[in-house]
Amino acid sequence: MTKKTKNIVSDFANNDMPAEVQEQFRCWLDEHAGGEAAEEQLLEEWNAAKLGPVNGAAYEQSFERLMQSMPAVSSAAAPKKGRIARLAASWRRMAAVAAVCGVVLGLGALGARLFLKPENGVFVVTGEDSKGRFVLPDGTQVWLNYDSRLYYPESFDGDLRSVRLEGEALFNVVRDASKPFRVRTSLMEVEVLGTVFDLKCYEHLDYAELVLVSGSVKATCAGQLPVTLCPDERLVAYRNSKKIDYQAVDANNYNKWMFETQKLDEMRLDAVFVNLEHRYNVEFDIADDVGLEARLTLSLRSEPLEEILDAIALVVPIRYESSGGTIFITRR
Repeated sequence: MTKKTKNIVSDFANNDMPAEVQEQFRCWLDEHAGGEAAEEQLLEEWNAAKLGPVNGAAYEQSFERLMQSMPAVSSAAAPKKGRIARLAASWRRMAAVAAVCGVVLGLGALGARLFLKPENGVFVVTGEDSKGRFVLPDGTQVWLNYDSRLYYPESFDGDLRSVRLEGEALFNVVRDASKPFRVRTSLMEVEVLGTVFDLKCYEHLDYAELVLVSGSVKATCAGQLPVTLCPDERLVAYRNSKKIDYQAVDANNYNKWMFETQKLDEMRLDAVFVNLEHRYNVEFDIADDVGLEARLTLSLRSEPLEEILDAIALVVPIRYESSGGTIFITRR
């Protein structure tokens, strides 16, 4: 094994990869490592998958630049040919799910799992305490929140890019006017050409939520006509009543949960709770008499949610109690 391969293997092994990812990587090495062309391919794929420093502030700045540059994003290049390229691409997807997510988000043992299906589909699953970032075959970037599942094909053939989601994800979709991008959930179907949006649909919740960051989306809910959203609008579809609501919001309160660090600066209490819901994958039930106009400044890293709520309770007269996955906020 050459020095190049040793460095890559060491880098890979020190990121606490899930067992499935480790096994796939070992199989690739057993078959291909040692040949100069194969190792150059390995190095190329590894460098392409590694997204930069662990530093959370640097990553947040990078993401902000990415958001601002969305109109200039072009379609992904055509896939490379050949068996080695295909194997490396398969490995790269797993590296993006596991290695890269662990590095960028600073989460250590990520706990993400990936399952390859015989019909050339890919399942990505995150655990209850893990998040992940990865890239779809067309170059679309996806941030997957806690306890979420995403299915997508190994390649987007045909005239539609279609994926399925259960949980929450932020999509940064590569624009392709000739091939719409569609996300299906149990309550809502979202179609875009290229934009940024957050979509949340957990099976244990009685609603699905769509928040548009930039561009435009068309959402269709069961029994309803399609709805087109503008940036900073939120659409909610309810499971039992079949009704929908939409409202103007600040999308920045819904799209920062993936950052290792998050600064809430002079933010109203109701917006703080929105951010906490998405960052910690919880639901708040807030009593009507709780004063939500108070403004707070918080710096969030990896603290337990209870510590954050205790800190809030020191300056705002509230009590909190957790039951069945919901946190009830009452006035003190």
